Amino acid sequence: MNSSSLFNVSTIDARNVAGADQRVVNRIADDMAMLRAAAELTRDLNAPKPLIYWLDFLASALLGY
Repeated sequence: MNSSSLFNVSTIDARNVAGADQRVVNRIADDMAMLRAAAELTRDLNAPKPLIYWLDFLASALLGY
């Protein structure tokens, strides 16, 4: 099988390509909106807590040495 039979440029319809591009753009926009919503909902879960950080850091350092 040669490479020219795998991809025939003459069979591509410009309307399908344009529609596919718009679908990709819409999907990316939807994904970005869902990621923003998830980040806003879980923002308080990612807040740094200095006490936990230092206790974990010191315990790991002591255990490592």
